[in-house]
Parts: sequence; structure tokens; C-alpha cells
Amino acid sequence: MSESARILVVRTSPDLAIEPLLNTASKLFKESQVDVLKGSDEVHLACEKKIVHQYLYYEGYAWSKQAFSSELTKALKDNDYDILLLGVGSEWRDRALGLKLFAWRTGIGSVILMDEHGEAKAYNRASWLLRSLYVETVWRVGYKILVEKDERLALAELKLVALRRKRKRKKRAGKTRVAVVTYSLGVGGVQKQILELARGLDHSRYEMQVYLLVREDAFFEPALRALGISVHYLYETPQRMLLYRKMASELAEKLESFEPHVIHSYMNYPSVVACLAAAQIKPNVLITSIRTLTAKGAGFYTWQGQACRDLDRAMVLASDVVIGNSQAVLDDYAEWTNITDDKMRVVYNGIDPADFDAVTPGEVQDLRKSLGLLDSDPLILTVGRLSQEKGQATFCRAMGRLHSSNESIRGVLVGEGNTKSSLRTEFKELEDAGTLQFMGNRKDVPVWMRAADVVVLSSEIEGLPNVLIEAAWSKTPVVTTACGGGEEVVEHGVTGYVVPVGDDAAIARCVEQILADPSSAQTMGEAARLRAQKLFSPEKMVSDTTALYNGGH
Repeated sequence: MSESARILVVRTSPDLAIEPLLNTASKLFKESQVDVLKGSDEVHLACEKKIVHQYLYYEGYAWSKQAFSSELTKALKDNDYDILLLGVGSEWRDRALGLKLFAWRTGIGSVILMDEHGEAKAYNRASWLLRSLYVETVWRVGYKILVEKDERLALAELKLVALRRKRKRKKRAGKTRVAVVTYSLGVGGVQKQILELARGLDHSRYEMQVYLLVREDAFFEPALRALGISVHYLYETPQRMLLYRKMASELAEKLESFEPHVIHSYMNYPSVVACLAAAQIKPNVLITSIRTLTAKGAGFYTWQGQACRDLDRAMVLASDVVIGNSQAVLDDYAEWTNITDDKMRVVYNGIDPADFDAVTPGEVQDLRKSLGLLDSDPLILTVGRLSQEKGQATFCRAMGRLHSSNESIRGVLVGEGNTKSSLRTEFKELEDAGTLQFMGNRKDVPVWMRAADVVVLSSEIEGLPNVLIEAAWSKTPVVTTACGGGEEVVEHGVTGYVVPVGDDAAIARCVEQILADPSSAQTMGEAARLRAQKLFSPEKMVSDTTALYNGGH
């Protein structure tokens, strides 16, 4: 392929970041013409100017069946593109067949498929056509049949778990062996709690191993291995199809040699797998741990529908203990499953304050200086995965209000996610003005917490947000939405402020109130730390958890 190739960049969703695609195009094919096809309602980001030669548009914001008009088809053919660089997200299999046949219909000779993790694969026209037809027909039909059958059989087997565990249970000696099961070790609140648990366990009494469904992201793996914790994966790469019973069989095979006294699973999907495996392994204690609002979160997460509800009900009945990381989570779960049981127990998240206590004034000054902030310039921080349920658009709107009265104010978003591109598009003017900055994932979050004047959580739903606890350890006052567990962390008017979900005006007013009275802000921060010491220390979380390991339910 010559370096003067004509390249067309397209995304299956405007929520996908465009920068990685453009960077890939410019690096692979130097001096090539790079054009972009996007919705007519999308704006252009500053990063696009140096790379994009011209834009082509379809009507609206997101791709639809009507987008591929005869006029657009003609324009694409007239440009005679050599390569289609197609950015896809996890939802790409559900996109219209017309988008998958894009290269074929426009005469583009080659396709490079690039997913949200940055992995790319090249196809010629014929192989791409076969892949597209396969995904739309054989794969989707086969997937539906296999998954629905697997769900039915998994539900039937879950109902027998309690009975099967009672049969010929082995006597286990030695240390209490704990098998922790969850989806992956990527950046997230669950993974942080698993690490805190591993750090806090008395290793003279407990031996812990961690089992993951897939090696999708291993952010926390090095820290666990440094503690001597063995980490096992059912699959080394993300899978197209995950079937409960197959995964349970593979998990049970891996657990056989460990012979755990306790199986402790986190989140709904991995907990189904863990409960099914427990029927074969027969641990002394079987614990499932729910971390978010399952009923209220049905509009945001894929875990929804009657099949998932039935699986959750069966999980409750199969488990010895169901842990929720807030009362809000358990109340929501009881509503979802229609089961109220004394086996449901609250164990609050525990966050180690050491990293926050270790931050020096010099580190804070260096960070603020790197942002170009004067000592008097307010820094407002939000930390978390960029996704719809986290409500960062509300934060951005609040920053717009604050900017209108204080142009020196800076709002920083730390985190990555699938709404980053749409947020940068919608709030482009604020980003261009320097009022908003998107900083991506950071390993120096404690420094940011200390450097911030106010931490804001604008989520629509939360189980128990770690970010509020981290702010408390940093003595930084917070403003949070009434999103569920956040109301159990923040005592309104004492350790911070609680406002209605989606109310950017209320967030702006509370931020202004905190900034206007530094003395009260300091008092709030100190009160928040005292509350964290009482309720959210890692020592308390570990103590409450191990009490359940030892039959404290």
C-alpha cells in the first residue's frame, strides 16, 4: 500500500473516541489523505485539524439505516477511497448490516477494523463481506439460541446448588482458603476492594487466590501478585460468547486443586458462574457480593430483563451470604429479586488512606503548576469511568455555569470511557476555553484529590462511590448527587452537600458556597475524614468480611 493512500475514518458510534483512529491512520500511512465521515450534528475537535483533509456527513448525530443515502454513496465512490478505517465498540455486532457492508457498497478495497482497546485487524473486500454476513446471520442467530438455552439450564442448576453442596462435603484443614471470583482486574471499584481485602487479610490465617473470567484488562494484577496472591484466568483474551455453564465447569476445574473453604464472588454475572461452580466444589461458605443498583441500573447495564432477574433470585437462594456495599444496594436488590432475607448484609467499602496521607505540598504545587493554575484559581475535580450512568454531562453543565461567573475556574475529568467523545463534542467550547480538561486514567489520583478545592460526583446511580471516600481521606469537601450509596457516605451540610440527580444548577450553587467560605470548607473536610475513619477504613471492611467467612452470618 502506498503512503499516498486515501483513507476514510468511520465510527460505529459517535461515543467512540476519534483521536486513536486518526493517530493510527497518520502513523501507518504518512502523507496520506485522511477523511472522516461523521454525523452532521457532531462538532470538530481541535485534535482533528492537523490530520483531517475533509469531512463527509450523514444526517443527525448517530448512524441509522437512513444515513446511507444515495447522495452519500455517490460522494464516497467519487472519492475512490483505498482503505476504510472502521472504529468499533462493544456494541458493533448490533449495528445495521448496511454499515458492515459499507466497504462493499462504496467500492473501498481494504478494511482495518479497530476496537475500543486499540487492537486492529485488516481485511480485503471479500473477507470483510464474509465476516459481515457471518456476524449478521450465523453468529447472531447462533448466539441467541445458545445463550437462551444456557440461561435456562443455568437457572435450573442454580436452584439445585444448595442441595448439591450438602452432599459429601469434604473436610478442609489448614488456613482458611478464599477464592475470589470476578470478571476482570481492570480499573474499577470492585477491583480496588479486592486489592484492599488482599492487603488486609491475616495471611497466617487466610490464603487468597483470585479467579477472573477474562484477561481483558489487568490493571490491578501486579499489585496482587506483589502480595503473593495467585491470579488465574478462565480465558486469556476477551471472548465473543460467554456461557455460564461452560465457564462454571472451567472455574470448578481450576478450583479443584485449591479446595477453597470460601468462594466469594463480585458482581452479578461472575456470581452466577461462581454459584454454579460451588455445586461441584462444595465450599463451606458461598458469598455473592452486589455492588450497584441492579433494578435502577437496568437502563444502563446489560444485566436486565426477566432472565437476569430469575438468575439473581436463584443466586440469593443458593448463597449463604449476599453482601451489598451499601444499604441502598441491598434495598434495590431486594426490590429486584423480591426477596428480603437476613442473609443480606452491608459491608461498606474500605479505602486505605496511606496514599492520600503520603501526598506532599510540593506534589500538589507541581500538579497545579502543570495545569497553569494560580494559587487563587479554583480546581473542581470529578473522577470516574466516563459513561452515561456516571452523569459527567451534568458536571460539565455545572462547570459552564461556574465559568460564567468565574473565568479562572477549572474543571477536570479524570477517567476514560465510552462517553468521552460525545462529552468533548457537546462541551467543546468549554474545553477550548480551558474551563474543562479531560485527563484520562491517572495513577496519581491522591495528588489530584489533595490539589482539588472541591470534588464533584454527578452520577445517576451508584452502589457506594469510592471517590467520595477518597475525597474524605484527602479532607476535600464534596458535592454529590443523591445517586444511591453516595448519600450514605456524605452527611449533607456536615461533610459535603447532596443535590438531586441531574441538577447542574444545584451543583454549581454548592460549589460556589464551598469556595466562598474556606473556613467552612476546611471544617467539612475534617468532618469527612472522621466519618471515613469510623465507617470506611480497610480494617473495618476486612473485619466485617472475614466475620462472614467464619460463619458470622
